[in-house]
Amino acid sequence: MHVLGVLTKQAMGRLNGVVDDRGKYIYITADEMQKVTDFIKQQGRVNMAALAKASNRLINLNTVDSSSGEDLTLNEGDFYDKSSNPDSS
Repeated sequence: MHVLGVLTKQAMGRLNGVVDDRGKYIYITADEMQKVTDFIKQQGRVNMAALAKASNRLINLNTVDSSSGEDLTLNEGDFYDKSSNPDSS
């Protein structure tokens, strides 16, 4: 899936996630999102360091879909729509 596909699905509410500091997309399930929301509500104001530490505990950072075994890692080339570039092979 290309970035445009990810952004489209995210805008439609069919996909939730964030891009980490390495440029990797991390999919966040509805359950994980609820856990992060609950953490923020419980803590009140949360700085980024505390949120990052809690997120590492609350969000599954594995890149393999456990239901299918599919590797979900996006590579750099996945961020470009090669069909729109006539110079691509």
